[in-house]
Amino acid sequence: MTYFTTTLAVVAGACLALGLLYGFVGARRVADRTADVLFAAFSFAYAGAVLSARAVYLAASPTSARSLAQSTALVASLGFALLLLFVVAYTRSSRGWGVVARLLSATLIGIGVVSAVAPDLVVGEASSVDRVELPWGEQVLVSSAAGAALEPAVLVAQLAAIVVITAMTIAELRRGDRERAVFLVVGIGWFVATLVVDVLVDVGVVAVSYTHLRAHETVTLISYAVFCL
Repeated sequence: MTYFTTTLAVVAGACLALGLLYGFVGARRVADRTADVLFAAFSFAYAGAVLSARAVYLAASPTSARSLAQSTALVASLGFALLLLFVVAYTRSSRGWGVVARLLSATLIGIGVVSAVAPDLVVGEASSVDRVELPWGEQVLVSSAAGAALEPAVLVAQLAAIVVITAMTIAELRRGDRERAVFLVVGIGWFVATLVVDVLVDVGVVAVSYTHLRAHETVTLISYAVFCL
């Protein structure tokens, strides 16, 4: 029984399919071409993040787990940057928050570049890999890793992205375009909730055991897929 890893593969496949769909729509539709293409790119990026994270759960050694975690950090940073640019295009924010979003996107792309050229700064060294059995009998591998030098900066950048996206969504609501804003509100709700849980676990306020597969990571990955959907 491989329900968990199979589910991750399925939702990643759904993101890939929607990426292809919106890429095709963007190529044919002029009015919202930029937003469509950016959403397609975002979907591709987070499909890659989910698949890479899935591979981490199947990694048999600390070395392979760390390498895959570095790949996940790379595509996740690029995905966040693409998400910000998509919201800018979707809400037509050209000034104010739009400028802030573009600068933050450049920062996240920079983090992605660092993940590629100096991954040790973003992902800590994995010390061990533990086999975890889920309640339904499926077994996955979970690695334990030390904190990396830029890990706090990555978290701050992600939280800042949520704040900026929220601000642009509120601005969209104030302009009266509620239908377009509802889509962003639903997605932002998932991101905010999962990031808050992630932060609480990382700072030790909420205890999450490995027997629950570090649920904050799992829920975060699923929230990415839900947002793509």
